[in-house]
Amino acid sequence: MSAKNILFIMIDQLRWDALSCYGNPVVETPNIDRLAARGVRFTNAYTQGTSCGNARASIYTGRHVRSHGATWNDWPFRLDEWTLADYMQAQGRRVVLLGKTHMKPDREGMDRLGIDPESDQGRALANAGFVEGEHDDGIHPEGPAGPYSSREPRYNDYLREQGFTGRNPWLEWANAAEGEDGTPLSGFYMENAHRPARIPAEHSESAYLTGRAIETIEALGDTPWCLHLSYIKPHWPYRRRRPITTCTAAANCRRRYARSGNSRTRTRCYRRTCSWASPAPSRTSTSAITCCRRTTA
Repeated sequence: MSAKNILFIMIDQLRWDALSCYGNPVVETPNIDRLAARGVRFTNAYTQGTSCGNARASIYTGRHVRSHGATWNDWPFRLDEWTLADYMQAQGRRVVLLGKTHMKPDREGMDRLGIDPESDQGRALANAGFVEGEHDDGIHPEGPAGPYSSREPRYNDYLREQGFTGRNPWLEWANAAEGEDGTPLSGFYMENAHRPARIPAEHSESAYLTGRAIETIEALGDTPWCLHLSYIKPHWPYRRRRPITTCTAAANCRRRYARSGNSRTRTRCYRRTCSWASPAPSRTSTSAITCCRRTTA
């Protein structure tokens, strides 16, 4: 019997109660609902970690946080831990990553063991066994000390090819909005969350990664594979071409929160989302946008 291919999809910071298949009355998630209807939907599952890095380390290793050692973001887990990628490769599958892992390499441990971080073994240990594909942890702001990321994402090259120019198109276009006068506004600030992104939906991070996944699956052909498709969104900054809530959803939210004692405050933000600009902005970048000084996952 030939090995079955595995498509392992992870969506960053998407709560269970934000899915319509779990009863959310406002958000509609038809594609995820179809997957849920054809598979197993857990109703009593809990994350092993309260931050991105340690939760993912538990998913990749199948072990508790205190067992693998990555107790928080930017803490590496033990070098002797086997991961999903290790097990899949041992079964003869080709393992490919597209997107985020938020893994921290244990460079001190590799140094003690005489492992070159740039070797095949070192690169595998640095990223939970994932070597092949496109690793992008999805947060690329700039601050007083310069770029947050040490490596520019391929997504920036893709945006430039589409005509969205600039030093950092991820920051200046995909995760930015525009004021009434056309001035770019940082997508990191919640005061701009009701404004549309500066790029069309078909060029968003999620659409780009989906396209890359389709290309990768077609290229893999008959080779048994495990593809880890790991989306950064809906992780902050909250940017999309159309604001997350529409007028209908806003009305539903007002009805939903009418039972609370603070419904007036809760619904004010939804009311603001009922107007949004639809024309796509000019593709000539006017300035780089400096965002917040610290980010969280």
